[in-house]
Amino acid sequence: MKKILTIIELIIIIFSVIIMNVCGQNSNTNQLENHYKFITQWGSIGDGDGQFGGIIIAPESTFIITDEAIKNIKNKTWYKITKEVIEKLPDKIDKNKLETVRNTVFYQEEKLRSKLTSLNFNEDEIQIIFNVASKKLDDKKLNILEALKNKEFSNDYKLICTLEELNFDDNELFIIAEASALKRASDEVVNGPLDIVVDISGNVYVSDFYNCRIQKFDSDGKFLTKWGIGGNGVGQFDLPEGIAVDSNNYVYVVDSENNRIQKFDSNGNFILKWGSYGSFDEQFANPNHITVDCDNYIYVNNAGINIQKFDSCGNFIKKWNPPRNPLSPSYNSSVPIPRYGGSMAIDPNNNLFIVYYIYYPKNSYIHKCNLYKNPLVIMGEEFFGEGKCEQVIDLTLDSKGNIFAVDRRNHCVYKIDHYGNLITQWGSYGSGPGEFNRPEAIAVDHEGNVYVMDTGNYRIQKFAPNPEFKTNN
Repeated sequence: MKKILTIIELIIIIFSVIIMNVCGQNSNTNQLENHYKFITQWGSIGDGDGQFGGIIIAPESTFIITDEAIKNIKNKTWYKITKEVIEKLPDKIDKNKLETVRNTVFYQEEKLRSKLTSLNFNEDEIQIIFNVASKKLDDKKLNILEALKNKEFSNDYKLICTLEELNFDDNELFIIAEASALKRASDEVVNGPLDIVVDISGNVYVSDFYNCRIQKFDSDGKFLTKWGIGGNGVGQFDLPEGIAVDSNNYVYVVDSENNRIQKFDSNGNFILKWGSYGSFDEQFANPNHITVDCDNYIYVNNAGINIQKFDSCGNFIKKWNPPRNPLSPSYNSSVPIPRYGGSMAIDPNNNLFIVYYIYYPKNSYIHKCNLYKNPLVIMGEEFFGEGKCEQVIDLTLDSKGNIFAVDRRNHCVYKIDHYGNLITQWGSYGSGPGEFNRPEAIAVDHEGNVYVMDTGNYRIQKFAPNPEFKTNN
């Protein structure tokens, strides 16, 4: 009888521990959810005031190399001005002028032609350089693609790794992607506005990517003004991406496809612009992110190729080469940070926080470094992310130095202290208040209110610190 009671008591103890753990987990979850409360939301799909543009794209799922892709790749030519290319050129070509573009890759003929023309080469010389510098995928590589035709890859990361194991180099991988060799074979989803920022007055600015414009709202979501149309003229945009505001409420927009930065006042009046396509200082190759430090210096992420620093008048100051992305299968090569990586923020101590993730980001994370410890290369350590998040896509800092980041794949928001510890998180997939569909961007105002660009739902959601939850953070 005593033995039976002992067993019963043991069962009761185990059951009690399980109940306590479950209650503890629920308590922690509720506690996390109570850090911030939903305030309001605004926006819908469209091109009217307060609406956001979007397109239908396919999600990251199954990838297939198609007949059409292989046909496109066969016809694709790119150009690389290497040392060997320069040596092969006839003596009548002024080879010294080509030193400025040595090791530069041109994926479009018109880009190379424009550069050579600016270097004062005549048409005959340009054609000679084209003939020597041109590259195409060789028959052996094309045969490999034929062998992989119609083979399904569960994600693009696996396809990229497979091609690298078969000795495709970085330029060839780029050509395959540019030739639309990746076909997503699942249900379609939406993609919309890309970035959001708040000025010192609490006004909210949104880069309305597919409508090629900037929209401005007050802190409650009331539409105030807009500016921009598609084009390459002053005040026009070709797919605006990153957006930043300095302490004087000047607005800086990454005009990505036009390879330039445009500066406006808070009402959208054009001030100045700088940048062009290229690989030199003050030149870009589809830049995507921008941030401003406390002294109003501007930092532009040139699609992971480098980070360039400018003063508020657009004068070039310096640049850094980012470290190779250790999550990339091309870690030891020259592949830049993947396209959607590279969101940045800088604290008053010149610490840079930058997002890294690879094509199929199961291991995205935030990298922390100090810009003035190394004059050429950004070095630092993993700050937050590995094993904790899947697709951190954007980040920002609050006035206390805490980091807020959005995870597009997990449809949630993280708040992280300046040591890299998770303070809280909230959100799940859906369209209700506090739910998200592929959030792309985040901003925090001086009062601690959080604005999330809920991209897949074509709206902005505003959250405020919950006064019932006391925290030193």
